[in-house]
Amino acid sequence: MVLSALAAVVGAVNGTCPYPTTQFFANVDVYLFGPGPGSLDIWNASVYYAHDGTSMSERYDVYYHDRALSSGAFFYGPYSDMRVSAGGQTYTIDKEGNCTSAASTVVSDACVGSIARFLPRQLVTNTDWATSETDAFLGHSTIDGVAVSVYGWNATCDGTVHTPVDKTHRVYIDDATNQPVLEVMGVRLGCSSYPAHAYAKFSTPENIQGSFSYMVNPGHMFAKPAACPGEDAPLKAFPPTPKPSATAGCANGMFDQCGGRGFDGSTCCPEGTVCTAHSVGLSQCVPKSFEDATWSALFA
Repeated sequence: MVLSALAAVVGAVNGTCPYPTTQFFANVDVYLFGPGPGSLDIWNASVYYAHDGTSMSERYDVYYHDRALSSGAFFYGPYSDMRVSAGGQTYTIDKEGNCTSAASTVVSDACVGSIARFLPRQLVTNTDWATSETDAFLGHSTIDGVAVSVYGWNATCDGTVHTPVDKTHRVYIDDATNQPVLEVMGVRLGCSSYPAHAYAKFSTPENIQGSFSYMVNPGHMFAKPAACPGEDAPLKAFPPTPKPSATAGCANGMFDQCGGRGFDGSTCCPEGTVCTAHSVGLSQCVPKSFEDATWSALFA
């Protein structure tokens, strides 16, 4: 795909691509193709993306490799970095474990004008990829047979126009589900003659049986990372949930929740039942005959 192939702007209204769910996890596969003087730089990244539209928080765990071909060839990786945005701040941990922070705004929208949020830290603030314009509705198309709405923008470099467009951004939204399918950004590196492209392919966002609340609250997924002053690590070990003996007069009834990571309610169980762990996030008062020895041993 070349920049000129993305040049036609057929709409003028501001783009809006709200995520179809408030809270979700998703995987985003990223491929970046960047030619330069006597070389070809290729990045491959896998991004674990968590979005919480209720608290306006996001997390990006980026696992990546980089390889350069031709003169000055090299390969490095795998490396990883992390970005957590919450409370108007973004905390970034680089591959050496160093923390930086900056003010940020989280929006529940796939059309944010730049692909930079899915790129490794070294590229996030690069002026080529950090360029952001307002996405507009451009029309309809298909991606792998899926009908999509297309949003994006085109831009030129002041005084250095090599083709009708020097920078471009596109987001493809599934018309049936309103879920992002693909995001593409093309630039001319340093507004030179070298066209580079980055592609981000989305998995289907998921929140299986409300799993998001189990993962976020007890795991502190959106807390300030440990490398940044003032807070604990975003993920930390929790002590096992205690299994109290049966208690006469207990307020809990049969099959009520009695434990699980992050649970702060009553942990007692009525006579004839036992607090049994079904998962790390849920323990229930079940009749003793129902107790699953395998699960109990696993989460004891």
